[in-house]
Amino acid sequence: MTVLAYSHIFIWVNVYYGFMVVGILIVFRLQRKQKGLTAASVTKFYRKLYGYENSSCYGRYHTYVKGLLDNIKSVKYFNSIIIVKKSDSRKIISFLREYGADILTWEVTLKVKEAKTLGLK
Repeated sequence: MTVLAYSHIFIWVNVYYGFMVVGILIVFRLQRKQKGLTAASVTKFYRKLYGYENSSCYGRYHTYVKGLLDNIKSVKYFNSIIIVKKSDSRKIISFLREYGADILTWEVTLKVKEAKTLGLK
């Protein structure tokens, strides 16, 4: 490659497009009425997935109970939209299938902030 006056632009484009960071966007939905799930089982599902804060003795003691996504680096957009690394997506998808969730997945290019959150950059 020859060095031109605009070479720094070409180098930047090559680096950016040559090393795009890819993640898996997972969108899921629990259909309570069709699957016959109770409100308690849906709450249990979300607690297992995201974790929750537990309190005892009338709010005197607080502990945090970890969920599946506390052990996996992820970006949460809404209750049912998350981005994870490609290597961790199988764990999440198998967990979602246990509860009969409708799942859609896409391979997406991550922004710099999302890639840092997932530990990819």
